Amino acid sequence: MHPKLSAPFAFFFATIFTCIMCSSSCDNEITNPGTAELNSTFKIGINDQVLINKDFVVTLDSLNDSRCPEGVQCVWAGFAEAKITVSKSGEPFAVKLCLGQCGKEFKTEDVKEFSLSGVDYLLQLSAINPYPKVGDSTKRTATLIVKKK
Repeated sequence: MHPKLSAPFAFFFATIFTCIMCSSSCDNEITNPGTAELNSTFKIGINDQVLINKDFVVTLDSLNDSRCPEGVQCVWAGFAEAKITVSKSGEPFAVKLCLGQCGKEFKTEDVKEFSLSGVDYLLQLSAINPYPKVGDSTKRTATLIVKKK
């Protein structure tokens, strides 16, 4: 093989190998879901943004999942928390939603009311999946729904 051709061929094969490995091991990657309508559930990954009714944007800022993993006996059930920002035209509203034993009273706080441009909405967290398993580092998603109040 000509020495000048070996570097491009090596780069080409390394790129192909990386793409194949990523496609087989990146099934858990979250792609940007894009858009959703009011009153319909949607899944969102960390740092993803979803445009609701072409009107405002929901961003999942972080997930904290301390629920007891499947097959493990725990002293408490734990909780799963989502930090979300809802924004419209630079008007952000930060929301923290939680499933499980949340806060001082250890109760679910899965619905929050917010207002954008004088319109009242409800944001509900219905799930954080997948449920934790020992040794599983699968990326989690939050399932949300936005409704007009």
